[in-house]
Amino acid sequence: MTYMVFNHVNCKNITNKDEELFVLVTNIIYALSDEWKKSRIRPLDMEYLNFNCHSICRAISIISPDLHVVSGSYVGLKHISLKEDDLKLDPCWNDHSWLVTPDGAIIDPHPVGVITVAPLLAVGKGKNAPHGYGLYVPDWRIVTKITNRKLIRQSHCLHEFIKRLITK
Repeated sequence: MTYMVFNHVNCKNITNKDEELFVLVTNIIYALSDEWKKSRIRPLDMEYLNFNCHSICRAISIISPDLHVVSGSYVGLKHISLKEDDLKLDPCWNDHSWLVTPDGAIIDPHPVGVITVAPLLAVGKGKNAPHGYGLYVPDWRIVTKITNRKLIRQSHCLHEFIKRLITK
């Protein structure tokens, strides 16, 4: 099993609770991936079993109330100039959702720009926390933009599907 930590220098600041929740999320994501590969998901279910960051985070937060859903922007490096002091960070994903642990770490079950099924852990403590954790910018306006009946239905259907997977 692959575990992705945003900044390995900051691993010493991972709490036991962060690790426990990260393993739970990782197991859920791998179970979903395995089920997908086995093609047990009927095409008709796909409208409501939508695998995007918003529905996955909301479904997982129902399973584990210790995880809080946050929506906002993931900030990445978009502009580099050769001029001194002209390094600019801009949002590279307008709407993104992630999970936050009780100890303040971010678990991103659907990381932006990563081609893997593995979730990502960004620790919120320590001097190196901004190099990872600081790239997630909460913005309540995203919640109002993305929340609709379809997202709620997708999240609840995905929750029921995940619940059946993890109780096998």
